[in-house]
Amino acid sequence: MELGVNPFQKQAAYLDLKKHHLGSSFVAKTVSDATADLKNIFYNGMSKNFSFENFYGKLNKVFTDLLDNSQEYTEMMKVHTLLEAIQDPLMEQAKLMVLSNNKLMNNYTESLRL
Repeated sequence: MELGVNPFQKQAAYLDLKKHHLGSSFVAKTVSDATADLKNIFYNGMSKNFSFENFYGKLNKVFTDLLDNSQEYTEMMKVHTLLEAIQDPLMEQAKLMVLSNNKLMNNYTESLRL
């Protein structure tokens, strides 16, 4: 049982260890790749090999990579990114439901369930 250890201290220690062993260039490349992926990921519903589950799985991986490297996205930023990346006209109604619901706009996981 760990007493008196702040979760932010654990995160900082983990990042320092990661930078030390993998190098700061590895961390910078991971952040750069994740940021580029965020700009390029989209879902239009047209590809049979790229389901909505594949789409949000990729988004989740990007958000995890960024968080692991001190680039945290807020829930609202995640939802906004999700909505921007959905380009399927059949999902417009679901997007409007999320946009009109403040609770969903601040909860990435719940917004994925629509």
